[in-house]
Amino acid sequence: MHRGEKLLAVFLIKAPNVKLVRWLCIVPLFHTGKNFYRRLSVFWDGKMLTSKKDIWEETSMSETEEKKNPSVIMSTSVGDVRFELFADRAPATTKNFLDYVSEGFYDGLIFHRVIPGFMVQGGGLDSHMKQKGTKAPIKNEATNGLKNRVGSIAMARTNVVDSATAQFFINVKDNGFLDHRNTSPEGFGYAVFGQVVDGMEVVKKIEQVKTGSRGSYQDVPLEPIVIHSMRLEG
Repeated sequence: MHRGEKLLAVFLIKAPNVKLVRWLCIVPLFHTGKNFYRRLSVFWDGKMLTSKKDIWEETSMSETEEKKNPSVIMSTSVGDVRFELFADRAPATTKNFLDYVSEGFYDGLIFHRVIPGFMVQGGGLDSHMKQKGTKAPIKNEATNGLKNRVGSIAMARTNVVDSATAQFFINVKDNGFLDHRNTSPEGFGYAVFGQVVDGMEVVKKIEQVKTGSRGSYQDVPLEPIVIHSMRLEG
């Protein structure tokens, strides 16, 4: 490799704004010279870039786009909550959740299980405690390294590892025992896929409501906490 080629290769590998390169091919046009970057052609996702400015701008734009996570506004009968969804760490879970959001699935459902000092759960039943039909269960992404900490949002499920559908819960304290520990049904954990970034006071308000039993359900708010709508932000 010629000296000029080696220098550019090192720059592109070490530059912080090209850590997330999907594919990058550097093709030398000439060997070395004063206008170093103008003597090489860089193909970035199919586009030919011929200058240092082009390389910097294009790679910076790509990283910004890849780092941006979606956010959702949940409007409830006690206030609004905004979530950031970690599409980069829990892609299947995020897509599943956003599919339900886009269909208006959560509109009119309730938080049907509230346990102070633990979590608040909703997204499956209406105010008459009737369960709403869902899509097929999804793969449990609890191995993604995200933790069940205060304000995190995770998928509710049964004792079957890959049984989550639409119901979710918000942790109101650090619940490390819900994190992935091993591959057994007991230790696999609950997949975190987002975080409350605004409106945690609303979540705390939900946590503090009075609860009781309704039919076979326990810890049900006596006054329904209704999800009026969920909408993708932006």
